[in-house]
Amino acid sequence: MKHFLRSRLFAGLLCAALLLAAAAWFFFRADLPGWDAPEGLSFSQRNRVKKELIQISRVCREFYTAAKNPEEISRADIDTLEAKLLAAGYPVVDTDETYPSYLGNPESLYRFWEAVCAGKNAVQTIIRVSGDGSLWHTCLIQEDGEGSCLLTHLAWNGENTVQVQTCELLPLYEVELADWGIFYYRMYPADDPHYIDYSQLRLGPADRELYDLNRKYILPVGYQMVNLFLCDWQEGKWGEMSFNDLFEYFYEKDKGERFEWDGGSSWDTHAWAVLPAQLLEETVLPYFQISLEDFRKICGYDEAREGYPWRPIYGWDLTSWHYPMCQPEVLDQTQNSDGTITLTVQVYSPDLKTDRLFTHEVTIRPMEGENFQYVGNRVTYVSDRGLPPNMARFDLDG
Repeated sequence: MKHFLRSRLFAGLLCAALLLAAAAWFFFRADLPGWDAPEGLSFSQRNRVKKELIQISRVCREFYTAAKNPEEISRADIDTLEAKLLAAGYPVVDTDETYPSYLGNPESLYRFWEAVCAGKNAVQTIIRVSGDGSLWHTCLIQEDGEGSCLLTHLAWNGENTVQVQTCELLPLYEVELADWGIFYYRMYPADDPHYIDYSQLRLGPADRELYDLNRKYILPVGYQMVNLFLCDWQEGKWGEMSFNDLFEYFYEKDKGERFEWDGGSSWDTHAWAVLPAQLLEETVLPYFQISLEDFRKICGYDEAREGYPWRPIYGWDLTSWHYPMCQPEVLDQTQNSDGTITLTVQVYSPDLKTDRLFTHEVTIRPMEGENFQYVGNRVTYVSDRGLPPNMARFDLDG
């Protein structure tokens, strides 16, 4: 009897083991249309990634089953898909039409960074939902001292199920976590001119109040071919700041469209245009507290031409621009006793692994409605990279 029971128990355990093995065999070989792991990916990593892709497809199955055509995907649909993946615990890039994207569920990335710093093997997933509802799955792999990055594009097929569109294994040259919560990783050689050196990812949401200030006061002007934020000046002491170069930025801000120069009358040099006095004055003057007389003197008003010299930005200016892309971040605001506000602005770059290129303080005078004036600017820190070219645009020809 005991022998019989032992035999039955052994048979039961054997069946359970076989069932588990079959389930594992089925899972790791479950259908994932288009999946073809690239050469160079280890067997264990191949299975891990495929398992995760299948799990992700199951999380998204309900969405894709009820999905519209890719052309009809809305912002709400993207938010829904991101929320599903976030709820399932995946590190997902939380995108927004207004505010900067950031990584939701970033805890695993902090653990990944700690493991990399300790010289341990580690894997990190990052998921991004595209505007058409497809998914980009980024897998950062650190194994035996070597880094690699597996990029997989998942899209729906005609049966409303997920399939792999592309899968590419790239070397991972470098990763870095900046002090203020920006994660950098580099997948292309530093000397390759076709790519921005570093991909960057926020690990937390931006302060929306400060970002609104950034969007209103800093982003419309920026730092390329204009020096409003690149030199020290204040009302009545305008320094080297060029009013003329601000024209097309304020024009686009006010009109909602770019200024198209028709190549009309030129100044004494073919590279300079003549802007009608009324056009420049009604566009730029409202943003500063300055008399018309002083404005005309500083900007080179010509009574005979009834206009001002202005130099547009030419294609060769952009190709000869040898400074990294500038991205401003308003870190703080101070309310002043005279009703103005002073913004502390830090400028960093997606081209470089850096916390900041330079910082400056901008003082603003809010006015009725959405109107405002710039009161002053002061550069407070400059890294070894220096400032972007901050001369008036007229000097580019010299």
